[in-house]
Amino acid sequence: MSMIVSDLLARRDLRLELLVEGDLSRTIRWVHASELPDPAPYLRGGEVVLSVGVWYTGPESVERFVGGLARSNVAALGFSPYEQLPTIPPDVVDAAQRHGMTLFEVPEDVPFIVVTEAFIEASMASRERPLRESASRNAELVRGLQGGQGLEALLRVLTRAIPGSAAVVADHRILARVGPQTIPPEVLDAMARGVDGAVVDAGFRVYPIPADPAAAALVVQTHGETPSIDQSAAVDQVLAFLAIELQRLRSIRENARRYATELFELIDEGVHEHAATVARMRSLGLSPHEPMVVACVEGSDQQRVLRLVERWLDNRDGVSVAGIKTGQVLVLLPAPGDADVSQFAIELHGALGGVALVGFGSPAKDAHSIRDSLVEARYAARFAARRRDVGYATHDELASHVVLLATQPDRELLRFEQALLLPLVEHDQRRNSGLLATLDRFLATAAQYKTTADDLHIHVNTLRLRLTRIEELTGRDLARMDDRVDFWLALRARDLRQERFRRESN
Repeated sequence: MSMIVSDLLARRDLRLELLVEGDLSRTIRWVHASELPDPAPYLRGGEVVLSVGVWYTGPESVERFVGGLARSNVAALGFSPYEQLPTIPPDVVDAAQRHGMTLFEVPEDVPFIVVTEAFIEASMASRERPLRESASRNAELVRGLQGGQGLEALLRVLTRAIPGSAAVVADHRILARVGPQTIPPEVLDAMARGVDGAVVDAGFRVYPIPADPAAAALVVQTHGETPSIDQSAAVDQVLAFLAIELQRLRSIRENARRYATELFELIDEGVHEHAATVARMRSLGLSPHEPMVVACVEGSDQQRVLRLVERWLDNRDGVSVAGIKTGQVLVLLPAPGDADVSQFAIELHGALGGVALVGFGSPAKDAHSIRDSLVEARYAARFAARRRDVGYATHDELASHVVLLATQPDRELLRFEQALLLPLVEHDQRRNSGLLATLDRFLATAAQYKTTADDLHIHVNTLRLRLTRIEELTGRDLARMDDRVDFWLALRARDLRQERFRRESN
């Protein structure tokens, strides 16, 4: 802030005496001494002119001198007595009053250079103050970042420069807020429409945070006033640090997502990666000995679904993780003994706003049984697709041999599959006989000969010959229900393994 006339008069060391009070709030542009009869041509306005009255020769000279100062729009006139003019002439006082000009007396023992120096010191201090404040603010902001104090610490630095409330907002939600005033809904609505600048009715101003792909913004309370230059500088300074902190938080989040995805890959491997699964859980802050449950969420925009899931998890107690794997958002969260998984599903589906399907597995008592919960969650999400009026499903709504098979490790499925189907696979490879496809179609039609033959575009007698060959190769009897069920399960196990392979390949 520049020096004004009242500031100069308030300097006790100068002992200035006010004789005529004009506009004491005038900003002083410069302090200038002059004894010219008419200094007006050399003035630009806003000066404090100092004089001892060498120019004074009578009333006419007063009007020329004082009138010229008034026309030049000076801030004030300072008059000092000297030997030839030991007192200030009354007509000088009268002229100052007539023109509404501030007039003050400078003591004879106070050199004009001292008055000028006082102005220069104040001007320099005024210019240095924002720099000092900026340097101090910068030091606080750096300490906040280095100390990992978060967005709130940066906002507190800003609210000391701009009293009121401030917040960081992204994706229509408040990430951090400091101050007594909550962010009005109209401000959030304006941000959703891509508006930046003043939201006048709400008394807030929106500043986009630079280099932020999540379209985050700083919201500052301005009480409807235009920010000063110093306040705008403080905002710009804090914006840069907010961008750094948001990027740090985003990096942490992305690392957590990547580790979560790797955790679900280990869980998929089952008992063979149990030790690695436990180690990864501990690195993510999860206890391998506490009950947990897995959720599977399927939606077209996986990144958006993941953000919504993470927002839901942020409002829950306990450590949870989420990541994207095989086109699905997978979630692992605590599930104490009295947990209502159905309520979890309802809450999560509601938090997603209907943009995704939700499936929950059964609670796992510890890390050993998480894989079963993961398999159940995937099939529950698939089942939820059949009941779009609800959009979610839980493990207890599933009753299918597919789930039973899916909970088995790949190695067990392969052993079961090969025990029944390997002779047929090898025979098909040597003779291109189509035995495996024939068996699958025969079981799918509930052992109806004519329907199976029609579907395969072969004669019924050809079908009978193929079925006889299947029985010879496998030692099973297709007339027995037990053998038919075994074959059916082996075929579905084969399908399940192939589906897993395709999913992992993608």
